Amino acid sequence: MQSVRISRRAYPHRAGLRFRLSGGPGQHKWGPVGRTEQEARELARIQVAAYQAQLGLTARELGERYLELLRALGRKPASIAAARSKLVLILGEQLDRPAAIDEPTARQLYTELTGRCAAATHREALRVARSCYRWAVEERLVQGNPWDPVRKVGRPRRGKPQLTSDEARRLLEHCTQRLHEDGALVVLLALLCGLRCSEIVHRTVRDIDDAGTTLRVGESKTETGRRLLALPAVLLDAVAARCVDRPPVAPLLPRVAALPGSARQWASREVKRYCAAAGVPVVCAHALRGQFATLAYEAAALPHVVAAALGHRSSETTERHYADPSAVQRARQRARLAVLQGGKS
Repeated sequence: MQSVRISRRAYPHRAGLRFRLSGGPGQHKWGPVGRTEQEARELARIQVAAYQAQLGLTARELGERYLELLRALGRKPASIAAARSKLVLILGEQLDRPAAIDEPTARQLYTELTGRCAAATHREALRVARSCYRWAVEERLVQGNPWDPVRKVGRPRRGKPQLTSDEARRLLEHCTQRLHEDGALVVLLALLCGLRCSEIVHRTVRDIDDAGTTLRVGESKTETGRRLLALPAVLLDAVAARCVDRPPVAPLLPRVAALPGSARQWASREVKRYCAAAGVPVVCAHALRGQFATLAYEAAALPHVVAAALGHRSSETTERHYADPSAVQRARQRARLAVLQGGKS
C-alpha cells in the first residue's frame, strides 16, 4: 500500500491552518483545517489512515463493494451480473489501478468504449459507472464522481430486428414438430407467450396451474412482470408431459436442472439454434417478445392487454420498444376506422 506523507509545514486556509497529504505523483489532498498548527497536524494524522485505504483501493475492488450493495438491496442475480459486465466494459485496464480517477480519464474511457459497442450498451455502462461512483463518494471511498460531467452520446436503437410473419410461421411450425425438445419449448414460450429467457428457465412444475391451462409467472425482472398467462393449445400436451410425476419445485424444463448457473444463456443460444435450423434469420430471444407484441397488435388485441401479457406497466413501453411501429400504426388506423363507422374507440 502507498504511504501517505504529511507536508512539513502547515498552509493558511481561511481562519486556520491545514497540512497537505501526498500519496505519490498526482495523488494528494488537503487535511482538515485546525485552529492551530498542532491541531491541524493531529487532524491530518487521523486523515492519513483513511487516505491510505483510499489509495490502496482498486477500481475492481470498488466495483465489487458496489455489487455487494446491490445484493444487500435485493437486486436479482441477473441484474448484478449485468452491472458487473458494464463496469468491466467501461473501466477496462483501469480495473487494477487506483479507484480514484479524474474527469479526463473518465472521458477517455467512455470515448474509447463508444467506438467498440452499440449506443445502448455504452450509455448503460456510463449509467452504471455513475451510480457506482456516486455511492463511493457517499461512502467517502473517493473524493468525487468523475463520470458526472461525461455526456452520453449516440441514440440507442429501439427494439430488436424481428422476423416477418411468414418467417415466424416457419419457426413456429419447425418448433411445434419438436416439442419433445426443451429448446423448442423455449422458443415457443417466448414467441407465443412473450416470456423473457429468465422467466422461462425459472418456471417450475408448480407454476403450471388450473388443470395445466395457465402459466404463473411469480418471479420476474420487475414487479409488474408477475402475471398469469393462458397457455396456447399447441403447448398444453408438451407442458403437461413435463409435469407428470415430478415434484412441484422441479424446473419445468428438465434441461435446466443440469445448467443451474447458465440456464439463461443456454435458452438464448437455443433460440438462435432453432432459428438457423428453421431456415429463418437468426434473431435473439428478446426479439421474440417483440414478435409476440407485433403479432398481438396485428390480431387487433387491445394495447393494455398486450402490455399486461408482456409484464409492462403501460402500453407506451410496449409500443416504443417491442411492437413493430407499422403494426402499432395499423392497429390505430383500424381503431379510427371503427369509430368512423359507428363503433367505439
